Amino acid sequence: MDQNIDNKQVNCSKESLKQRLEQSGKRLKYEQENLSVEKNEVADERLLLKNRLIDTKKNRVLVIEKINSESEQKDNVNNTINNSHRKKTWLLIILLSIVFFIVAALCAYLIVIINIDKEKQEKGRLFYEENVKINQIGSSEKSFVDLGLPSGTLWATCNVGATKPEEIGNYFAWGEVVPKNYYDPLTYKWWYKNDLTKYYNLFMVSKNTLELSDDVANVNWGGNWRMPTETELRELISYTDEGKFYKNGVSGIELTSVINGNTIFFPGSGYKVEDKIYNSDVVYCWSSSLSENDYHAFCIEFGSYLWTEKKYRAYGLPVRPVKNKYIAE
Repeated sequence: MDQNIDNKQVNCSKESLKQRLEQSGKRLKYEQENLSVEKNEVADERLLLKNRLIDTKKNRVLVIEKINSESEQKDNVNNTINNSHRKKTWLLIILLSIVFFIVAALCAYLIVIINIDKEKQEKGRLFYEENVKINQIGSSEKSFVDLGLPSGTLWATCNVGATKPEEIGNYFAWGEVVPKNYYDPLTYKWWYKNDLTKYYNLFMVSKNTLELSDDVANVNWGGNWRMPTETELRELISYTDEGKFYKNGVSGIELTSVINGNTIFFPGSGYKVEDKIYNSDVVYCWSSSLSENDYHAFCIEFGSYLWTEKKYRAYGLPVRPVKNKYIAE
């Protein structure tokens, strides 16, 4: 009986031990599974960390490359700007050098031209004085007509060298102050060796209006008397009515002011070339204004109608003086 009891106890112990072993096995299996899961999780985390590390390295590389690229671009931009500035600087230096040389050449040219002109004028004056036969200018009546012109211009009643309105007076080449027997370039005061020596339209040294020393009206009549300008010729035409008229048997034109009704007479004169008179029934009078063509000057002309014309400077034309009533003698 005791033996049975012991056997039962042994069996119970075995059974209990078996259960414990099973439980321990299950626990061990469970722990192994948990350990495996944890290992997998650790592996995943390691992989994730590894991937993150790789991404970080890649990002670092990309950032470094981007920084390098931006730095390179900035350097390129700076180089481009510097090159552009250098090019502009050199271009400016070249342009300034060109301008300097042009200005220097122009100044040298003007100095040469001025010196040549002075030499030509002196030689032309000597030639003129030595070779031209001078006629004396007769006394002239110095009365005038006030036509009420807006500019205040007063027109003389007769030409230089005349004593009456119907007299032609003397013929003059433009810019000369004495009459002569022969009118052509070879006897012209401002002509020497096939070239003009004074009064021309030239850049920076233009002289296109007669100086008083070359104004025959001022030289011969004195005071404020002078030759009319082209503008004053046009004013005369604009503020008068013209008509054919005979004064003491002399054919010419009479101009009547549309402002105050006063009249002025111009005799037909023609113009002289060499020693001949052309268009003797046509009215001509010089102005003091050079035309845009250096070889011609403005004048007044009346044949079938009144207008301003241009004549060759060496030709002989009469001169009708003017003065301004607003300028004191």
